[in-house]
Amino acid sequence: MESWDPLTSLYFATTTLGIGGFKAPAVDAAGRLPDLHGFLVGRFSLIGVPLFAAVVGDLAGYFFEDTLRKQDQEAMNRPIRMEDFDIASQLMDPDGQIGKAEYIMLELMRLGKTDVASTAAMAQ
Repeated sequence: MESWDPLTSLYFATTTLGIGGFKAPAVDAAGRLPDLHGFLVGRFSLIGVPLFAAVVGDLAGYFFEDTLRKQDQEAMNRPIRMEDFDIASQLMDPDGQIGKAEYIMLELMRLGKTDVASTAAMAQ
């Protein structure tokens, strides 16, 4: 176990995770990190790590949203099946017609965004 101060430990962890390397930081005889290294690691920890996380998060979100958009489009383009008509019959107004609100509820169920029980609760 090394006797590093917290800044030296942070430098070591950042270096290991940031470049995929396993290299002990250069320290002086007292086991302290040089001031410039500590300054740079501090700035990287405060600015670089959150910036990196934001970029990776945005990229992941872009690909995830694209996949969801394609799934929703496929569900919307799928022909209405007999099960959908059965569900629609449960949504009908007492007049026996499906209005705009019922149609929207039916499409939300086809997309998997809601279920029959939730839709029935919303209708009341």
